[in-house]
Amino acid sequence: MRTDGVAWESGEVTDGFRSVAAAVLDQAGWPLAAVALTWESSRSEEDRGSLLAERVREAADEIARVVSGRRPG
Repeated sequence: MRTDGVAWESGEVTDGFRSVAAAVLDQAGWPLAAVALTWESSRSEEDRGSLLAERVREAADEIARVVSGRRPG
């Protein structure tokens, strides 16, 4: 995982698609699951990727909070 808390891929799995994912971490910092979003590259401007990454990271943090009762870290 990168220091920004998300992992990216662009066309590596399916040509013409991009993905961003974030791990859902438990209280000890171990991964429980992941949240990912995939979209057609042509349907989103490049700067939208940062917003989508933020939303994916927020969703992963919220799931971690619900599962463990507090935010990881």
